[in-house]
Amino acid sequence: MAVVITPGDISPEQPTAQEKNLTNFTCAISTPSGGWLDLNDTINYRVTAESFNSYSQSWRRTEVTSPWIAGKYLVHAVPDAVEEGVSVYVMGTSQTQMRGSIDYLIACATQLSYQVRYELDEVRVTWDCLAADFSVEMSRELLNNAMATVKLSVTRQPQVFLERVAQ
Repeated sequence: MAVVITPGDISPEQPTAQEKNLTNFTCAISTPSGGWLDLNDTINYRVTAESFNSYSQSWRRTEVTSPWIAGKYLVHAVPDAVEEGVSVYVMGTSQTQMRGSIDYLIACATQLSYQVRYELDEVRVTWDCLAADFSVEMSRELLNNAMATVKLSVTRQPQVFLERVAQ
């Protein structure tokens, strides 16, 4: 028995209740030419539900020890870079368009220095980022529908810029 999957049978996962409650969510990454690439335009890109769920923070520490006193002591510590996970569905009307969109997203995310910003309701969050690690997932079902998932491991500076935006 053969299973035939036709275009339109597979679509990005349906929005969860949590996603439906995010009424005004946008996400963009700065481009090499100085503009912004909308990562949630729902035509070529859509941010997945697993994005922005968690991050990890470490510290660069200077510690001292002594041969006469037990233990060690922290003399100085500063926050190190933060790792954030961002996953994006990439869609296209053809394989050529989809792969071009993947390449452009990767070009944006692997710049030596760039920004990611997202808005949720009245708050805009902006990150200063370093070149991201990435993986591209293209299962047969997704490829049949000119879709793929790009998972970015974004390395950002520990400072986050928050601003209130008008609605």
